[in-house]
Amino acid sequence: MNVRYNTILNKYKQLKNLNSQLLLEIAELKQKDILFRERPQQKDNKKVEEYLQLDFDQALVDLKNERKCKLKIKNKQVILRKKLSDQKRQYEILQREYDQGKIQKYQSKRTILIKNNGPQQPEKQVQQQENNDLQKKKIINVEKNEILAIAQQVD
Repeated sequence: MNVRYNTILNKYKQLKNLNSQLLLEIAELKQKDILFRERPQQKDNKKVEEYLQLDFDQALVDLKNERKCKLKIKNKQVILRKKLSDQKRQYEILQREYDQGKIQKYQSKRTILIKNNGPQQPEKQVQQQENNDLQKKKIINVEKNEILAIAQQVD
């Protein structure tokens, strides 16, 4: 019990000391404030105006620099977009050339396959079977445009 009392008493003394220090600092600040109010402020006003003007000038310079940076970034973006579109075009051209080379290489081996559309009437089924047999026997040479048209119809 005695230990608790001593700790509480010590804390109270510390708080009292801190309070007195704060009161002294407040009194000093009030005295400085009174001295500041009493002295002429024309010199201070000029200094403040000069400081504000310098800040304003610096803000203008910063704004101009920021605009220049934004313009540079936009220009770089435009250039990169143009490069990207050029690369896409080149890729498409190369892809077409590759596809054309592939088609020409295998042109002689191409045949057209006719899909069977499920169950049909017996007469139609026989006729369809005959057509399929004829198609299997014949190899049809087809141009690229015709193949692409048929592929688009199938899709």
